[in-house]
Amino acid sequence: MTTAAAGAGGTMIGDNPNYVLQLVGHGKGPAISLEPDRMDLGAVKAYDEVFHQISILNSSNLTVHYTVTCEFMGSTSEELSQEAGEKALLLGCSEGSVAGRCTETLDVTFQPKCRGIYEYHVVLTPRTNELGADRTTPSGRGVSLLIRADVQFPCIQIADLRTECATDRKSVV
Repeated sequence: MTTAAAGAGGTMIGDNPNYVLQLVGHGKGPAISLEPDRMDLGAVKAYDEVFHQISILNSSNLTVHYTVTCEFMGSTSEELSQEAGEKALLLGCSEGSVAGRCTETLDVTFQPKCRGIYEYHVVLTPRTNELGADRTTPSGRGVSLLIRADVQFPCIQIADLRTECATDRKSVV
């Protein structure tokens, strides 16, 4: 091993030196993620309330301030209006912050009134402090969460007992 390779923290295998590199740098933006990044609520009865929590993970060392937006993507049902779809999903907050190397939770409540397939696109966007200490602007690098639910009306079965009793008597005679 040569003195240069030993001084750089490398090893020598035959005539080929191996080096260990340590890269140090700065990120271009906040490192946040959502867990889960996709949520299928499955079959939900109309007028039932479904509650979930989403974890917001900050992988950076700095506090990240964020905004949350939600867009109703539509439904397969003709009965479901855009307004009813937008009102069915409630988010716990529209903005917040998460400290470095920490997690926060975002509450999601789904209360549908009509049947159909509901699809939502929720975006959590970090905010940068480009406008001064008291005003912020979205950085444009958001993380997405897709939410889907299949809303059904409860199944009701009505039996006519008079017909069943008459059928039972004929078979006895």
